[in-house]
Amino acid sequence: NDCYEVASVTVNGTPVTPVNNVYTVSNVTATQNINATFNQMTYTITASAGNGGTINNAPSTVNCGGEYTFTVTPESCYEVASVTVNGTPVTPVNNVYTISNVTASQNIAATFNQISYAITTSASNGTIQAPSTVNCGGEYTFTVTPETCYEVASVTVNGTPVTPINNVYTVSNVTAQQNIIATFSQISYAITASAGNGGTINNAPSSVNCGGEYT
Repeated sequence: NDCYEVASVTVNGTPVTPVNNVYTVSNVTATQNINATFNQMTYTITASAGNGGTINNAPSTVNCGGEYTFTVTPESCYEVASVTVNGTPVTPVNNVYTISNVTASQNIAATFNQISYAITTSASNGTIQAPSTVNCGGEYTFTVTPETCYEVASVTVNGTPVTPINNVYTVSNVTAQQNIIATFSQISYAITASAGNGGTINNAPSSVNCGGEYT
């Protein structure tokens, strides 16, 4: 049987050692009783996981012709990048993979990537300075800068209002894609008019936009 190996051979109770599984008995002077026993072959399983995850549930050995199952488990904020068995890429389903009909020692290797999220921004009459990506679990800082004659009206991150301090805000423990939206209001100034006895000030508006004019 392909998955067994010779364990012992005796002739009339005496151990003998076949060479290439062949043995010759010479000068026979009695009835012969040949007995042979066999062991099922087993193979070792080694597992190596890179930073960011583990390989779980893999046994240390597997019988020749048998099968085994292992689980690849990424840590929080990591995802499976690659899994190989004896150098051949495999694709776990829900991070679980089964090897069948084993005929050699097994070497499982897994690598992991830290998850990163895109950061998108939207602003008019001003700008948002922010990185383009952030690692899962990390933090980033952005700056909201109004154009001349404008001021910050509102800032949201993923739809949630936030309040920058001196136009700067930091988002921590990121676990999703980021969308920053800023709106700006044009600054306006009040106009007050005061005329003494004998005349009036006419047609003056109550306010004027920054950078604008009035008559």
